Amino acid sequence: MQIVIVKWQDSTTYTHWADVDEVDKSSFKICYAAGLLVTQNEKQVTVALLAAEDGSAYSDWINIPAGDVLELTVVESLELAKETRTSLEGRNAQ
Repeated sequence: MQIVIVKWQDSTTYTHWADVDEVDKSSFKICYAAGLLVTQNEKQVTVALLAAEDGSAYSDWINIPAGDVLELTVVESLELAKETRTSLEGRNAQ
């Protein structure tokens, strides 16, 4: 499991009448997401906030079109070792 930061270009929407010059000057927004990398392929990058220990389920995620991703940085790779699980279980039992 990897913790990542994704920088991507997102669309913008406006809900008012404007001259064509203003419309042409509007731009995309640069956005960031940080979390657990679920999927990275030619179609999309998916980042989640929460994950089951075995990676079988996720919560609070975002799917970003791969073509909109400007940068993906791996902050850390995690492997929850058995010793860590045992330590956490022991601490939770107290």
